[in-house]
Amino acid sequence: MKRETKQTFPLGDFLKELRERKGVSLKKVEDDTGISNAYLSQLETGVRKKLPNADRLKTLADYYNVSIQQL
Repeated sequence: MKRETKQTFPLGDFLKELRERKGVSLKKVEDDTGISNAYLSQLETGVRKKLPNADRLKTLADYYNVSIQQL
């Protein structure tokens, strides 16, 4: 039986990269944005593959100083 390879979730990879560049923890992002660190972690790891709603995307874009289109 062939093993399933982990599929990447581009948004999650990008969010993790932005967070690491900013030098903050998931808990710090939660404190600053009000978005739970569990939810953020699920996005970053690809467990959650659905895009966040528009309000959350805007919040994250503003927090990381990128456009919504970049996300």
